[in-house]
Amino acid sequence: MKVGRRAVSADGHAVQMVKQAVSLRSARGGSYREPDGRQRAVAVAHRR
Repeated sequence: MKVGRRAVSADGHAVQMVKQAVSLRSARGGSYREPDGRQRAVAVAHRR
């Protein structure tokens, strides 16, 4: 799931998906709660 800034800005669903993914990742075992590191958190989670 590669979400770019354009996709997030263009689609509101993308933002929700990213938020859900981040929350799921944090619940699994990784506190990624940064207003400016949302996309970064997603990238890190996918990279791991």
